[in-house]
Amino acid sequence: MARGLPVRRCGEGRLPGALLCRVLGVFRSSFYAWLEAEDARQIGTRADDALAREITVIHLASKSAYGVPRVRAELRRLGRPASRKRVERVMRERQIAGVTRRRRRSLPRPDKQAGPSPNLIGRDFTAARPGTRLVGGITYPPRHDGWLYLACWLDLATREVIGYVMADHCVPHTRWCLQVSESQGGAAAALPARAAIRGLCARV
Repeated sequence: MARGLPVRRCGEGRLPGALLCRVLGVFRSSFYAWLEAEDARQIGTRADDALAREITVIHLASKSAYGVPRVRAELRRLGRPASRKRVERVMRERQIAGVTRRRRRSLPRPDKQAGPSPNLIGRDFTAARPGTRLVGGITYPPRHDGWLYLACWLDLATREVIGYVMADHCVPHTRWCLQVSESQGGAAAALPARAAIRGLCARV
């Protein structure tokens, strides 16, 4: 009872407790019940401190990796069982937290039977006219609900993205149909390249 604490400190030997309870708006029954529970609170505090020391030892021995479930399991193995809520409260009050490792997501694996594709560009990233040399790539930026897989195609003559495709999954050997991007400002130079990829599908 937090509101009874000033009554106890100010009223001992000076003013009657009943008067102070009335002034502060505290029920006398609640105040005296709070006083009678002082010994039990001190016992509980000492027990929590002892449990916190054991939790700290377990947490440091695990290189700060153990959280509530594994700390409870270790306490049970040492003969000091405690409830989950109590362990969670003691760790939270003393800012003891385990390390949460991000689950590793496996990337798509290439087909072992598929041969390498021929290098048609030959590290020459120039083009004399639009629609003659196209390059593409895939990336996967993280989102709050997973990954976004994005593949796009670039015309080396105009340096413009002429086709793209997006998906929330990337299964190997899946055919992705390209979407032809609209021209920014209506550039006529990109029309041959868009016509070249219209209706094509990419295999990833």
